[in-house]
Amino acid sequence: MKKIWKSLIAVCIVSGATFGAYQVSAMSGVAKVTTQKQEIVSPAPVEQKPTVIKDTGTQSNAKVENPVPSKPKPTPAENQLEDRINNEIAKGTMTEASENGVYDQKKMIVINKSIGVALEAYRISFDDISLSNGKYYVIADFSILNLSPTPHLGNLSSFFLTDTRSYSYQPTTLGVTNGDISGEIAQGKMKRGEIAFAVPAYDRYFKLQFETGLNNIKEISFKIDTSTLIPQDKLMPHE
Repeated sequence: MKKIWKSLIAVCIVSGATFGAYQVSAMSGVAKVTTQKQEIVSPAPVEQKPTVIKDTGTQSNAKVENPVPSKPKPTPAENQLEDRINNEIAKGTMTEASENGVYDQKKMIVINKSIGVALEAYRISFDDISLSNGKYYVIADFSILNLSPTPHLGNLSSFFLTDTRSYSYQPTTLGVTNGDISGEIAQGKMKRGEIAFAVPAYDRYFKLQFETGLNNIKEISFKIDTSTLIPQDKLMPHE
């Protein structure tokens, strides 16, 4: 009896194993599932440009032009003075200056309608001491008329004398001169005085140069010829 049970158990085990193997094989054939690998592609990175904030500040790129200040209207006195200048110029007693202009004596030269200057006359002076030093003095009688609405300051340092060799001579102190053009000159007023220069005894021809102190016309000159004033027996002959 025991042998029969053992045989049945063995048959059952073998049958079960065969059935299981068959079932696995059938499922593999029928229910084979293919899993497709999905590749996940990440999007390409987007380049982000940094945001630039322009600092415009408080200034504008537009060109800003400063307004030109308007000229104040001339006063009645200034109008009268300008009329006087124009009339004198028309009559020939005054001349409008030009830069580095050279003029004769006894004519008022108007500079920028601000000042008028004139070489009224000139003379010479000498003594035994000056002659022994080979020098004599040229003395220029000069006048300055203030045509501007503000005071003008006369100054001897504005004058110098040049000879034909382009040597320059500064004013010198001489006791025989008359008047004084130094100091303040009020509007519409004139100062007149003599200016002395010590020059070599053989020089005869000069230019009296005046530095105006103005921007547009900085210098003018007046001709001086002493050849007819010098006693030839006293001074050295012309070089």
